[in-house]
Amino acid sequence: MKSSLNVRNVVVALVVAGLLLLPLYSSLTGNIFILTLFTRIVIFALAAASLNLIMGYGGMMSFGHAAYLGIGGYAVGILAFEGIGSGFIQWPVALAVSALYRARHRRAQSAHPRRLFHHDHAGLCADGLLRRLRACRATAATTG
Repeated sequence: MKSSLNVRNVVVALVVAGLLLLPLYSSLTGNIFILTLFTRIVIFALAAASLNLIMGYGGMMSFGHAAYLGIGGYAVGILAFEGIGSGFIQWPVALAVSALYRARHRRAQSAHPRRLFHHDHAGLCADGLLRRLRACRATAATTG
């Protein structure tokens, strides 16, 4: 049986402990910038990890991933600006706003299929998909 105490696990444990103690350090020193910085880093890391799971492990193309993350972020930002700082309120509101946007957008696409390319981001996504398909075809042609 391998020992679970190796250098990698020790480094990971120290990083996790440091991140868990960061809010305490921030409140004791009054340094809010460091907490805000690491909050943004964690948000972007979550977005990158979820995109990696969707595209890498699931093998699915995600055209609207950044749009939904942005819509949820704006919903949380508006709530925070209005003085609602509880994550128990912000998180469900962000999910609901993103889901409502998706429901409305899907209904508009199903009513008018040609509207898929009405917005610039949809056209860019389609262009990106075509570029990926061409790259896959070129790779398959060269590797056999």
